[in-house]
Amino acid sequence: MSANPNITDVQRQALGLRIRSTNHTPIPAPTEMPEMDILSVTGRTVRARLHGETIEHRRKPTGCTGAYIWTFAGENPPEELSEWVFWSQTTKTTFEIEFPVSVEAGSKVWLAAGWVNAKGQIGPVCDPVSTFTQFGGLTLTVTSAKKKAA
Repeated sequence: MSANPNITDVQRQALGLRIRSTNHTPIPAPTEMPEMDILSVTGRTVRARLHGETIEHRRKPTGCTGAYIWTFAGENPPEELSEWVFWSQTTKTTFEIEFPVSVEAGSKVWLAAGWVNAKGQIGPVCDPVSTFTQFGGLTLTVTSAKKKAA
């Protein structure tokens, strides 16, 4: 019934239907650029945290539902974001990225992020942050050998 333009708001109210508001506030695209800190690296897994300009506030800016994260493996990050690998969207400010096995141990890797709102609009992307994947150790398998009685 709400899609019928011939029914007035008074008639909707008499029927107990919700009257849609005409005062819609547009959701602007984020304007703040996130800052990113690398917290740790374990093997090919990088743990990082996003925050605003001041580290005291570890929450997303008002109106943001999360952030888009991009990665790149190589000595120098590309200028164009289209040349990066889109990793995922995160709703948390602390997250982990596991680089694929195709990224060799000891490789320089880069991360970049931009806040995103509920409409999927992205704000400015932060300056890329780099770290190195670690060299993995050997995985040892221990098997027990039983001595046979003589």
